[in-house]
Amino acid sequence: MKNFLIRLLYFILPLFMLLIGVEVYIRNSPNAFTSKAEYLKQNKSKIEVLIFGTSHSQTGVNPKY
Repeated sequence: MKNFLIRLLYFILPLFMLLIGVEVYIRNSPNAFTSKAEYLKQNKSKIEVLIFGTSHSQTGVNPKY
């Protein structure tokens, strides 16, 4: 029984570490939402119009115009 538990631990531990590594990578990688939030924080005094809505409004507005 002890041998089985040790082998099980050797099998599960690398899988668990891999899942933790993927989770940390995904949480710390930049994505569209974090980059937009950072832009809003840095330029909040310059922003005149803020549009809320679905993804249609997110991709339908060109910030240059």
